[in-house]
Amino acid sequence: MSDDESANERRLRLRDEQRAREAKWLEEHGWYSHYVPLGHGYVNAHTHGIAERFPGQLDFQIVVGVSSKLVSGLFWDLFRRLEAGERFSAGERVSELLRDADVLLQGAREGEREVLRLLLPAKNGALPGETDYPEDYAPLQASLDTENLPPWLED
Repeated sequence: MSDDESANERRLRLRDEQRAREAKWLEEHGWYSHYVPLGHGYVNAHTHGIAERFPGQLDFQIVVGVSSKLVSGLFWDLFRRLEAGERFSAGERVSELLRDADVLLQGAREGEREVLRLLLPAKNGALPGETDYPEDYAPLQASLDTENLPPWLED
């Protein structure tokens, strides 16, 4: 930051640079993603451009705080499967994204739009809603409202 650049000017410059990167990714790949840490083991990782590139298909979201590398890999795998003609919908179990476990897709909201949230399995392979899903593993992944976070998560 130069001596002449105010904090607000810097914020605006960084925002504009981010928007330019997103436009480039959208043009080059047809989609891009955001990874926003929320704290306490949660994130708001989501795609943009999937719904526009594949009409009738919703963008994806992950809220469990796994690594950005894993999130990117999952989103890329889903994108490649979409390119191959596969389509996904809420309530569907998706195999072959993770080794030895399925992922469950759930309809959710991310801001003003509908998305498909990937519900990730616990270490034992159980998914939310299954009887052997541990109560202490990401208990909010199926219900987290990323626009109205619980007060303890905002800390």
